[in-house]
Amino acid sequence: MEALVSLDKLGLLVRELLVIEAWRERVLPHLAAHLAERVDPVLTYLVLYHEASLANLLEVTLFHPHACEAVGEDALVELADWCHRKLLYLNSNSGAHEAAEFKERTAAQLMGQSKLEELHERRQEVEFGAAMCAVTILR
Repeated sequence: MEALVSLDKLGLLVRELLVIEAWRERVLPHLAAHLAERVDPVLTYLVLYHEASLANLLEVTLFHPHACEAVGEDALVELADWCHRKLLYLNSNSGAHEAAEFKERTAAQLMGQSKLEELHERRQEVEFGAAMCAVTILR
């Protein structure tokens, strides 16, 4: 946390969070079929998980008041806007309810799942995790 504050990298983390959100919303739908069929699922999951890991890093770092002061006004406004979008997702999207529910499935059901369905499910899980981090960031 001290290194992020002293090197003035918190604004960069907020910017990266917004970039990965834009990528997930605007680019991923066009690449989903290609990623599901031709790219390793672990690599795809890591790309999707990038948003949740950045959100978690900001969640932990912004717990400290002097880190909040070091972010800067513009980045804090953008972060508040991102948190607002995540709260809207949690409040109104049925995908958030699906991601929050535990799905008990057999091995045969998991093996019968298409790669595109698996990618969609992983995307929902990661988006839900990032949205939960947004709740804590706002707190």
